[in-house]
Amino acid sequence: MDGLGEKSTGKTVAIVVLAFVCLVLIGLQFLQKGALNKAPSYDKFAGVTNDSFEYQNYKMCVNTCGKCEVNCKDSLLRDSAMNKRDESFCSQMSEEWARTSCANSIYSAKALAEKDKSYCEKITEELMKTDCTASVVTELAVAQENIELCNQAPEGRADSCKESWHYRMAIKNGDESQCSQLANTMSQDMCRNEVKMAKQMQMPTAPASATPPAAVPVPAPAPVTPPAPTPEAAP
Repeated sequence: MDGLGEKSTGKTVAIVVLAFVCLVLIGLQFLQKGALNKAPSYDKFAGVTNDSFEYQNYKMCVNTCGKCEVNCKDSLLRDSAMNKRDESFCSQMSEEWARTSCANSIYSAKALAEKDKSYCEKITEELMKTDCTASVVTELAVAQENIELCNQAPEGRADSCKESWHYRMAIKNGDESQCSQLANTMSQDMCRNEVKMAKQMQMPTAPASATPPAAVPVPAPAPVTPPAPTPEAAP
């Protein structure tokens, strides 16, 4: 009898454990369904309106991304920073490296847009700072049509500045002689082709609404008078 009682008790424990496991699995399924059916929540961001293009992209990201809301937020903040050239959005990003990269990109964009090297000095990544300064110097040289400004470029960048200056001045002023100053034949040929294309695009064309020349009037033919009848001789 003792053996039978132990077997019965073992079966009962096994059934209870199995029932418990089933209940846990069913509960997890309900929790998962609830999480899937739960409406997504959207954060608010200073300086970003709910109807803006950036915010609509953020909502779409949250709706489709699942558990990567942080990536959606950082994407929205970076897009807002770039579109508005406002580094204050970068400071709201989640990771330090992301905040730094975002701010450096804004400083570079501002430097080129305003032709102001002081923004380049705020960039923390050295190669990016050098590229920024060289680009601004080139823009200033072209804008002022003064190749001597290229000598203000960072070390090792003056020659590339002068190459860009000759190329862009050739196109800007339609001057193919500037192309001959370029270092290699391929660049010279490309430069001359660009100058020719620029000139063709600037050629004036007759407006579509031009009035055609007036037609020369043709005089009407003179009326033909029939000859008078010849009188018959008397018999």
